[in-house]
Amino acid sequence: MEVIIENLPLYWEGLLRTLFLSVVSGIIALILGTLLAAARVSPVAALRGFSTVYVEILRNTPLTIAFFFAAIVLPASA
Repeated sequence: MEVIIENLPLYWEGLLRTLFLSVVSGIIALILGTLLAAARVSPVAALRGFSTVYVEILRNTPLTIAFFFAAIVLPASA
């Protein structure tokens, strides 16, 4: 129990950092999603095509592949 109490500031820092990253990523996702949704209904064919391809590629990529890429490929390339 002492170990937990001694490291309480680290837990608090981790919680605050997690909340901050959640808020920032939520805002970015909202902005990107709104732009992509607007592009999908745009009268400009190039915007419609780009957004359709982007969304379909991301929606059809299984989460397992995304985790594999983040865990194996990204650290190897750094």
